[in-house]
Amino acid sequence: MARKGRIDRGLVTKKNAAGQVVWHVRVGIGKGKEKWFGPFPTKSKAREHYQKCKHEQAEQRFNPERYQRGRYELLRDTIDRFLMGNTKKIKRTTKFMRLGGKPTMEISP
Repeated sequence: MARKGRIDRGLVTKKNAAGQVVWHVRVGIGKGKEKWFGPFPTKSKAREHYQKCKHEQAEQRFNPERYQRGRYELLRDTIDRFLMGNTKKIKRTTKFMRLGGKPTMEISP
């Protein structure tokens, strides 16, 4: 369905710190909640990402955390930071060394 003035659902313009117009994508994830993605330099890239998210939602394989960029610390770095401040001697087990390259967000007990 054509929309007046090429206004697409889920696409929002904002200005960044430099005063340039960038595009953000707003996707509903259920129960009245929404997730924001961006910034995208062009409207075409933002629309492409929105369509990709909606397609994944239709196939029930949409995971918003997959699109986050480098916000989580690796387990190896967390252990190193802990050991630097710890006064007792703690041996690194092979279990933690195997998990060392994963982000802490991906590790569950």
